[in-house]
Amino acid sequence: MRNEDDEIQILGSAETPLKKDSGKNRRIRMAVWMVAFILACVCLIIFIYLRQQSASDQLQSETFSSAIRDEAETASNEPGIHISSDLVNDVPLTIYSLHQLQADLQINFPDTADHSIVLAIPAADVRKDNQEIVGDFVVQGKELSFGKRKAGYCSIIQGKIEIGISTDDQEKEECISQQGSFFRQYSLVFNGNTQKNILKGKAFRRALVVHEGKTYVVISKQRESLYDFTEALADLGFQDALYLVGGNSLGFYRDKTGSLHFIGKTEKENYPNRNYIVFRK
Repeated sequence: MRNEDDEIQILGSAETPLKKDSGKNRRIRMAVWMVAFILACVCLIIFIYLRQQSASDQLQSETFSSAIRDEAETASNEPGIHISSDLVNDVPLTIYSLHQLQADLQINFPDTADHSIVLAIPAADVRKDNQEIVGDFVVQGKELSFGKRKAGYCSIIQGKIEIGISTDDQEKEECISQQGSFFRQYSLVFNGNTQKNILKGKAFRRALVVHEGKTYVVISKQRESLYDFTEALADLGFQDALYLVGGNSLGFYRDKTGSLHFIGKTEKENYPNRNYIVFRK
């Protein structure tokens, strides 16, 4: 009997540590499950937030695209300009919608006293070293400059604009044969797809846009990288966009009352071969 008592005591003393270990393991498991639950909640919150942001951006784009279509349907038959603002991806934009206006290129600053001009803004870049226009440049059938470093182009035939990407001479030769105009710039958006460009840093950005047969000039309200500006144009739903000379280069527009407003610097710059895309009634 004594030996049996000893065996019972030995078994009892062996169980006590096992129970303690089991309790410790249970606490560890509970802590692990708690951490996993918290992480799952955080991930769910982040997922919901991103979905809401994506839905908001999509709604904003769809809303603006709808506004473009509505404007096209309800626009007055009278030629002119409509100015609106939008904010896309924290990029504030001014959008100039051009209605039934004839476009063309010209050398030298346009006459601000010419009331037929609704908007005039710099088009092709001019080199600082030799003051030559960068890339192919044609005005009313006369070729003034050559070069294909920039694949984007704008052709203007009988006042109608077409923008695209090409390094051959087909579009340019057509402009020359029909006494049209042509210039090259960086393509920003083509067929709804953003294009890569080499320009770095931040500046006031400008673009010529063709969307569903309508023409727009879009200008950033603050200094932006070209990447952010291009993404904003694409997110608005614009299909084709061509870069225009940005920064504070001088331009102007005339509102519905006939009042003149300058874009960029208010003093005229005096250098050879400065050129403009001009929209007239």
